Amino acid sequence: SSSSSSSSFKSCSSSSSPPSPALRPSVAASLPSPGTILLAVLVYDILFLVVPGSWILLAWSTADVIHALYGMWFILYGLHTCLHLAPPPATHFHGLPRRYSRHAVMRVLATLHLAALYLAMCGRLPGLQLLQRAEWEQVLRLIGLWNPTISGQCVPVLLALVLATLQAVLGGWLVKKVTRLDSGSDAGGGVAVGGERVDGAEEERQRG
Repeated sequence: SSSSSSSSFKSCSSSSSPPSPALRPSVAASLPSPGTILLAVLVYDILFLVVPGSWILLAWSTADVIHALYGMWFILYGLHTCLHLAPPPATHFHGLPRRYSRHAVMRVLATLHLAALYLAMCGRLPGLQLLQRAEWEQVLRLIGLWNPTISGQCVPVLLALVLATLQAVLGGWLVKKVTRLDSGSDAGGGVAVGGERVDGAEEERQRG
């Protein structure tokens, strides 16, 4: 009687509680620790605010054409983000992003900006003064390439580029882990019942 009551209790518990996905042992062993994933998600979420903030700070730092592009992109990025606030389809692995911000346009802009600043600074070298000719001062000031300095212009742009790249790398890494979780979950046709993984035939036997 005790065995029959135990089997009936197991059957009831398996039918009442929804099955949770189980991972193949090889997939589970290759995944990082939960603490590592949690830290990566935390840093990614913080950068979600810090990276656009660095663009608007760049736009406010200097009044010229190049820095105005950062402000324009900040507005476009904010509008795009507001229009796509709906979360991705629900999965068993909450908290991990399925889509991530690559910031490709802003990274290209910051890279080209750094290259232009370096070329402008070369105008101080003997024989390259033509890059910073006095008669071009007004035009170069308007563009944002007149007599740039490392601390004043280069370092802020470099920091913004590093932050955007870091978020893109973290996002790609997290999405890759989500893909591994999805591909490795419930791969063998079984589900986790009461903390133990059972295959499909055993599940049907328990339900019957």
